Amino acid sequence: NDSLDLKKKSTLYPVPSNIIPNGNIPEINNRSRNLVVFGMIKRNKGLEDLAAIASQMAEDPYFQGRKIHMLGTVLTQGVDGHEILRKSIIPQVFPRISSRDLEILSLEDTIRLVQILESKDPIPSEKFLSDNLNFILKDRMKQVNGQKPNFNRKIPLYIHLNQTTEQVSELLKANLYSFLPMQRGVTDHSGTTAASLAHHMITFANKNEEETPPSLLNGSINFLNDTREILNAVKSH
Repeated sequence: NDSLDLKKKSTLYPVPSNIIPNGNIPEINNRSRNLVVFGMIKRNKGLEDLAAIASQMAEDPYFQGRKIHMLGTVLTQGVDGHEILRKSIIPQVFPRISSRDLEILSLEDTIRLVQILESKDPIPSEKFLSDNLNFILKDRMKQVNGQKPNFNRKIPLYIHLNQTTEQVSELLKANLYSFLPMQRGVTDHSGTTAASLAHHMITFANKNEEETPPSLLNGSINFLNDTREILNAVKSH
């Protein structure tokens, strides 16, 4: 009863985007037709399904050459984001690194590992890495003639962690499709939703009959009944 009374006495105002696009936003024809998923990396955001969706994308000729970019901040408190990275994301993208390997890494080392895997630069020398990172990288990823080895990415899922708002904005502007897979759907107080629309992205999200506000039912968002429908929804858009 207390929560119902509080709800009656409260007013929710739409949250503006906390990621403001700088400069001009490219026209549709000048943007890559990739999917971007962004926001906090934690439970109940639908991130556990991304590897499976990327696998389907890799097997579908329609999506040849396309990518899923996952952008996110990993909270230092709690283990949700860390667990998702080391169990549901990293081993599926880079199968040469197992979940067992990742168990020895702290959150900080896990983030550093992802940044190394996704970078085009050579692997840093041992003195710049922790003992645990050196243990994982040493035998599997030897450099030859100063060249970075092939990490054997299995699926077209690219991981960008703890980037600045400017870096996130540039990726949003460069790509066409935004995918917001959180099960609760989109709301007026979601900064992620606001940022997606502010960057003129074609936005897909789960529909929640109880939570989705009328202000977002005006055609600005393409609603899914199930997260796994995303690839068919993009095809038919």
